Amino acid sequence: MSEPEIVEAEVQNEPAPAENKEALAVKAYEMPTRADMWAGGQSFADAMRMAKVLSMAPMVPQSYQNQPGNCLIAIDMAQRMNMPPMMIMQNLYIVNGNPGWSGQACIALINASGRFTPLKFKEEHNGDDFSCTAYATEIATGEVVYGTTVDKKMAKECGWLDKSGSYWKKMPIQMARYRSAAFFARTYCPQALMGLYTEDELYDIKGYPKEDGK
Repeated sequence: MSEPEIVEAEVQNEPAPAENKEALAVKAYEMPTRADMWAGGQSFADAMRMAKVLSMAPMVPQSYQNQPGNCLIAIDMAQRMNMPPMMIMQNLYIVNGNPGWSGQACIALINASGRFTPLKFKEEHNGDDFSCTAYATEIATGEVVYGTTVDKKMAKECGWLDKSGSYWKKMPIQMARYRSAAFFARTYCPQALMGLYTEDELYDIKGYPKEDGK
């Protein structure tokens, strides 16, 4: 077929060759890119339809159930971070309308940033006293970098230990790891958290007790 005939076939919307139909079908179900999603039109409609489906799933966290708007934002973040939407929803909590990462998600995002070796913690115990410092090696320079040390004095002065029903009383070392990881991320790779606080930090800022008692 000559080039003029190809152009005419496109104008007349002739069926695509059989070998291309599978590729077109896959493309039709791809998650829209972030730029296309907010451009409006069909791309936004596709993303909104996906958000509505997710909002009706009983497996998604309560903050997203029957909340297609929240699901749509989760989809947007998933596209920005190249992650599955469900993973975002399982680790991104809503605190008084503000999104915040879970402690374990903070550690995972630091490790996934590609800038450091897996995050480690330097811990010290002396009776009831404890301290925890997150550290890792920067891959580009080989330098070992340390985050802010979290200890019992800090936890008490910040009100974490005395908060009603707080997990700090039950598992202070684990909670200290989450806090020290957040400090590390805030200092060395804030982009890994997309500029968001952790769930614990949001509760501190807003001054609200945790609904789940953590």
